[in-house]
Amino acid sequence: MSLESKVNINRMPTRKPNSLIPSNDQKRLAKLYEYEIIDTSPEDEFDKIAKLAATIFDCPSAFITFVDTDTVFFKSNISKLPENKVPRKDSLCSLTILGNEVTVIEDASQFNDLMESPFVCQPGGIRFYAGAPLITPEGYKLGSICVIDDKPRTPTAAQLSILSELSTLVMDKLETRAANKKTMEIQTEYINRSVHDLKTYLANLLLATDLLKHANLENKFRGLPETISRNAHNLSDRMDSMLNLSRIESSAYTLFIQSCNISEQLDKVIDNYSAVSNNKGQQIVKQYGSDIVINADYKAINEIFENLFSNALKYSFLNSSIVISATGDSGSIIIGFHDEGQGLTENDMQNLFIRYAKLSSIPTGKESSTGMGLTIAKILVELHSGRIWAESKGKNMGTTFFISLSKNIPIIFHPSP
Repeated sequence: MSLESKVNINRMPTRKPNSLIPSNDQKRLAKLYEYEIIDTSPEDEFDKIAKLAATIFDCPSAFITFVDTDTVFFKSNISKLPENKVPRKDSLCSLTILGNEVTVIEDASQFNDLMESPFVCQPGGIRFYAGAPLITPEGYKLGSICVIDDKPRTPTAAQLSILSELSTLVMDKLETRAANKKTMEIQTEYINRSVHDLKTYLANLLLATDLLKHANLENKFRGLPETISRNAHNLSDRMDSMLNLSRIESSAYTLFIQSCNISEQLDKVIDNYSAVSNNKGQQIVKQYGSDIVINADYKAINEIFENLFSNALKYSFLNSSIVISATGDSGSIIIGFHDEGQGLTENDMQNLFIRYAKLSSIPTGKESSTGMGLTIAKILVELHSGRIWAESKGKNMGTTFFISLSKNIPIIFHPSP
């Protein structure tokens, strides 16, 4: 049996069909949205598959696409095309989802209907196209994995067969992604319920402790209520951090991008922690302007600032200085939190953002530490497509944490949960 007979091929007819909309398009779109793939960032595992397709066909461009209501979204874009969406009516992938076959167009310029597309008729436009549909277990065609070239081509049966196999691999990745999301949701729900139950028990314990503080206890027992209370509050803080990390890591956490004045946010965070810094005799030095505005999630940025600033206070020596700076240009900004504290060892640098990692520094004012603040900050920064890192000259030589953020993330409004 030949390779070509193993894969169904639709070689482009002389005319496009009367409609590019499948009869089951509403159900198809509903299934597409279940995967929550539209408008997501590029992912390396999808890019690797697209690059493999380009290599197999020796083509300059390859895509993994998903056909939405009016647009085609590029999950993977291995090309010079800057956009990650094109109109559905102009995309050749709209043809691919009409059937189960690999769609092959050896020379698009030979078909007047195809020359209506701006991506075909322009100089250097698409001439060769081969696309395999991405088919769900239920039979819905969500999009395609495709390769294109600005020169006519006649692909081999082996190439087309491999493209069909790659489409199956893409769907396997998509199914795994959906299964992992479901597992995470179940895990998050379990953690949330467990922690909320534990916090109820803690509340009862703290109430009993408060009552004990006013009881007439023997001298040797008078310190116990305070010890119990302190440890119960530490445990409560740890559970709050677990809840927060679980919420952030789950797909339920969605950024609400709006215009944020981060100068005001930094001022507010500094003011909120003024009692801590005053008690430790720490001087806060502001090296940032009064009106720095970026597009970001207000609550997430506030949490990043709180984690990094409280960290600086916690691990800095008494009567030392902490400098908060902000520098940048029209496109991005770098915010630094510099302390004169205990510094970082090489081992610390490797484990900084790993949850519960044990670092060499210890709080200088007997403060508690959950071991999750930097992990949470890193996740939130990366959700903004930003970067976080630390610099230190060594032990007892201070540390600076930096975050780099784009000023121009598109504003996205989401309804309140």
